[in-house]
Amino acid sequence: MKRLVAGRVQAVLMQEFIQMRRDRLTFGMIIGVPILQLLLFGYAINNDPKHLPTALFINDHSAVTRSITNALENSRYFDIVESHHVAALADESLQRGDVAFVVTIPEGFTHKLLRGERPSILIEADATDPSAAVNALAAVNQLTAGRCGICAWNRRASFLPQPPSRRWCIAATTRKASPSTTSSRDCSG
Repeated sequence: MKRLVAGRVQAVLMQEFIQMRRDRLTFGMIIGVPILQLLLFGYAINNDPKHLPTALFINDHSAVTRSITNALENSRYFDIVESHHVAALADESLQRGDVAFVVTIPEGFTHKLLRGERPSILIEADATDPSAAVNALAAVNQLTAGRCGICAWNRRASFLPQPPSRRWCIAATTRKASPSTTSSRDCSG
């Protein structure tokens, strides 16, 4: 019985190869269309978006926060288009869709960092495009941790037991259009 099934499968396979040899257009489509799709989708689908509009809400104006802001501006992920002095305006920009991210640096961030506490930066992201939000949040975590650790460690090295890049974190919030879905990282551990 096995030989009979294997023989039939082999006969159908040979028939298809003979048919492809006769019909060059079908053979070209079988080979050409997947290659064309690979080339087109390789350029069209971008899982690493750049130049996302970002708003800042900074309550702590110091060299550390300026360094973090410069790191965000110099990255290709974020284009800082707005800077607000009121949190409600930044939230409205995010709700309207004018910006994809709102970066909030709380009051006393630098002071807490230099005292060795664990201050946090709030990154609010528009979650209508989750791949953009995830990649940009990963990038901002590396950018700000490295930049903040370098500038604070160089200024107050004698008062800190370890580089501050390991002593603070980012609390991330992602929002859909109206209700908010929040996921944050614990800053206490």
